[in-house]
Amino acid sequence: MYNSKLFELDGEVVVVTGANDDFGAIWLEGLLLAGANVVGIDQPEAAMSKRCMDLQARFGASRLQFYHADFTDRSQLIELRDAIEKSQGVVSILVNCTGSGQANGGIDTFTLLDSPLCQYHDVLALNVDTIVEVTQVFAAS
Repeated sequence: MYNSKLFELDGEVVVVTGANDDFGAIWLEGLLLAGANVVGIDQPEAAMSKRCMDLQARFGASRLQFYHADFTDRSQLIELRDAIEKSQGVVSILVNCTGSGQANGGIDTFTLLDSPLCQYHDVLALNVDTIVEVTQVFAAS
């Protein structure tokens, strides 16, 4: 059972990265239920999932907005942060759900034992470096 008094976020501006994935959508719904205004961000090639479209229809486009950004491009993240601040206000909460089991492919296309080391480094960069980058950019606001 959801306790709205305990987790009240009325008026808070929250950014969720990796918003179109299942884990991201779970965060979106919980934050919206708690009263937050939520901004979902995902990779440029990511189409909005049906679940995210349903959430936006349910809570309204003013409470749930979506943007696309390349998480490896700091200048793009700064521009996006500034646009969010202008339209929504200062971001007070950041939820990083960006990540992948594999860069440039599906999770089942290789195993750790047979993947080239350069591909492992790509996964590490996506799952660690971009989280730090996004956090630095949004924490600076």
